[in-house]
Amino acid sequence: MKGYIQKPLIIALYGITRGINHLCLALDEIFFPSYRKVAVEAPVFIVSMPRTGTTWLQNVIASDHEQFTSMKLWEMVFAPSIIQKKLVIMLSKADGHFHGSLEKRLRRWDKKLFSAYMPAHPTSFFGYEDDDLVMVNIFSNLFLVFFFPRLDLYDFLIRFDESNNVKRKQRIMSFYLKCVQKHMFVFGKGRTYLSKSASHPPRMNSLLKFFPGCRFIYTLRAPEQVIPSAISLVSRLGEIFHTRVTTGSVPQRVLQVCDLLFPCPLLIFLNLPKERYYVGLYDDLVNDVEQELIKLYNHLGFNLNDNFRQNLGIERLRCKSYKSMHDYSAEKWGYTPEFLSRRYSETFEMYRGLSAGQVAK
Repeated sequence: MKGYIQKPLIIALYGITRGINHLCLALDEIFFPSYRKVAVEAPVFIVSMPRTGTTWLQNVIASDHEQFTSMKLWEMVFAPSIIQKKLVIMLSKADGHFHGSLEKRLRRWDKKLFSAYMPAHPTSFFGYEDDDLVMVNIFSNLFLVFFFPRLDLYDFLIRFDESNNVKRKQRIMSFYLKCVQKHMFVFGKGRTYLSKSASHPPRMNSLLKFFPGCRFIYTLRAPEQVIPSAISLVSRLGEIFHTRVTTGSVPQRVLQVCDLLFPCPLLIFLNLPKERYYVGLYDDLVNDVEQELIKLYNHLGFNLNDNFRQNLGIERLRCKSYKSMHDYSAEKWGYTPEFLSRRYSETFEMYRGLSAGQVAK
C-alpha cells in the first residue's frame, strides 16, 4: 500500500516544485536578464544509447573541473533558475560555518531515498544526471513515462527532429537553451558545458541548430548487452514507481524505442566533420579508461592537465576491480543474444567503422 500512496505524493510534489520553479525562472528575467548574453560555446553532448557507460563517462569527464561543467540532479529538479542556484550557494556557505551539518543530513536522506536504484543505476541529487531532466518542468521528458505510461504520449520526443510541429520544438529547445545558459551564468565561467542524455539522439539536428559548434561523444556497446540491461533498468524503475505496465510488455516497449534511437547519431555523424564527434567502444572504455580518455581529448581538442591525468590513473585501477551486479541475460527477457545482434548488426558495424576511422591528433 505504501508504494501506491507514494506515487500521488510524488505527483503532488512535482506540481508544487514545478510552480515554484516557473516563478523563479520568471524572476530571473527581471533580476538577471544578462544571462541571455551567455554564449554556450562548443558544448559537448554525450548521445549514446542508455546502458553504455554514459553516466560513468560523464562523471569522469566532469571531474576535470578546470575545463568542464555539468548540471547535477538537485539543480535540474529544484533549482533551474539563477535565483535558486544562488540561494543554494548562499545556504551552502552558511552551512559551512556549522561544519556542514545540513549537508550531512541531506546526504543521509539522499542515500536512503535512492537506495532502491542500486545497483542498476546509482543516483543522487548531488550527482550528475541526464540534463534532459530539467525539461520535466515543461512536461517534456521521457522519464515521465513511469508516471504516465502511455508510450504514444511521448512519440513527439522520440521522433523530435522528424516532427513538423515547429512551434513545439522551438519552445522545448528554447527552454533547454535558457536552462543551460543559466547554469553557465552561475557555474560555467571559462568552462565547456558537458551534457549527457539518452533522449538527445532524436533531437541532434535541433542541438546543432541551437548550439552551433557543438560536439558529440558516442560510446558503442554490443546490442545483446545494451537491450537486456535497458529492459532490466526500465523494469526496476517501473517497480519503484508502480508503473501500470505489465512486466511482459516492457521488453517490446524498450525494443521499440531502441529501434528508433540507435541509428539517430549515426545519420548525423555521416554528414558531420570528424573533429565534431568521437565514437568510442564501450569495451575500450572499460578496459582502459585512461587511454580511451586520452584519445577522446586529443580527438576533440581538449588539453590534458596533470590533475585530471592523475585522476584517470586512479579511475583505471578502480575500474579493474569493479564487478557489475546487473543482470545482462537476454534470455531472461525472451530474446536471444543472436536475435539482438542480428537486429542491429548493420548499424553497429557502421558505428564501428567510424570508430576505426578516427585518428588521434
